[in-house]
Amino acid sequence: AEMEGATDLIIQEKEFVEAASKTQAEMAAGQSPAESSKLVQSFIKNHPKSHHAYYLYELLGDVYAKLEEPEKAQAEYDKVALAPAPAFKVRAACAKARMLLRQKKYAEGIVAFEQALEIEANDDASKAQKREAQLGKAACFIGDGKSFEAISMVKGIIKSTDPEEKELLGAAYNVLGLAHRNLNQDQEAIISFLSVDLVYNSSPVNHAEALGNLTELWEKAKMPERSRDAMQILEQSYPTSPWAKKSAAPAAKS
Repeated sequence: AEMEGATDLIIQEKEFVEAASKTQAEMAAGQSPAESSKLVQSFIKNHPKSHHAYYLYELLGDVYAKLEEPEKAQAEYDKVALAPAPAFKVRAACAKARMLLRQKKYAEGIVAFEQALEIEANDDASKAQKREAQLGKAACFIGDGKSFEAISMVKGIIKSTDPEEKELLGAAYNVLGLAHRNLNQDQEAIISFLSVDLVYNSSPVNHAEALGNLTELWEKAKMPERSRDAMQILEQSYPTSPWAKKSAAPAAKS
């Protein structure tokens, strides 16, 4: 009976990994997760008491957000907020705020990220989530035409972040680069995106975004060889990334 229970647990873990990884991969590649998300829904239905459930509610919310079904997304994020661990409440609030950011509802996004930051939770996981919320708030500031304020915020985040948190720092330097681009400070933007390319490149999503921006910025700076080099790395390393498709489109026309 013990072996049978252990086997069931292994099968359950295999189903979880398959559902989560396939859905995440499709979203990262800019593909529709409509089909793979059915695996997530099936897992939740078959294993409602799994310790993975809250994570999958969040993932399913992200799927609905990507499919532009905000009401369904919010319903899933609300389930995440019911988790007993405080960090999940912060995660749920951040997820709702990110959805508003993707919808370009910047003023609402700023309020939502501030609400996430105000949640009383000081464990390490919650602190990490709150740093991401600060970064999201800065991204909303950029969209809201407040790039100078965003630069100040992001520099503060970078200064206070552990150098080992490479994924967060990669995201931070990308937001910093975007703020500089919005202000036509192309040299500063290049330095920010190079920081991701050369140092904080552990996240494929962050690295692809930095390379996509460098492709455009090097071209604008009349340095076509560097632009081609960045695009080549982007296409070879992350061929399914939306940034690779975006960078390849102008090249195809020329």
